[in-house]
Amino acid sequence: MNQEKLAIDGGKPVRTKPLPLEFPGMHHMDAKEIQAAVRLLRARSPFRYYGIKLQKEVEKLEAAAKAYGKEGEETGVTVGFGSLTGDAAGGVTVSADEAGNLSFAVTFDMSKISGGDAFAIDTGHEGTHVADIRNPLYADPRTTLSDFQREFRGYETSVWVARSLGFATLSYGRVQVWNRSWSKVDQRDAAITRYLTTREQNPLPETRPHNPWPD
Repeated sequence: MNQEKLAIDGGKPVRTKPLPLEFPGMHHMDAKEIQAAVRLLRARSPFRYYGIKLQKEVEKLEAAAKAYGKEGEETGVTVGFGSLTGDAAGGVTVSADEAGNLSFAVTFDMSKISGGDAFAIDTGHEGTHVADIRNPLYADPRTTLSDFQREFRGYETSVWVARSLGFATLSYGRVQVWNRSWSKVDQRDAAITRYLTTREQNPLPETRPHNPWPD
């Protein structure tokens, strides 16, 4: 039987330092959160629903995730895995029935995806394409997206997912489309544009505005 005294009776305490204050999330804040806060302040848009230049990150990520639906939910989206031509790691094929109802087949080429984080980035990217094509604005010739604009929005989501996962940079081919040290959104936009217009396979002519929808 252990005869050691309890700390209250003069014995050795189990802890010599107090436990940290328990405010959920506080202990996990670091430079990434500081940079995100500075970015919102520079845009003068610290709130979700109003500001001078809303960043719209949450809404776009939610739309990309919602595009796939919940398990067992009929969303018209099927996900499969197979070989894709070129350097694309993901792709969306769209079809419509006689009534005009859309169906989406999302395919991922896992031979071009390195790990779970990269898969999450590609999943967000392709989910944005599904959400955009479903949007009534897409069906209207006056407000539809060009190929460049559609891909630009997809890569915006790729950047936001990478940033939320703690990536310091994100590159495609030889082009870095995002760097955590960049303080201005314009740097990211210019980098995505450079990649889309100069990539070796299927380069796209630039269309302005790059992202014409309010998200």
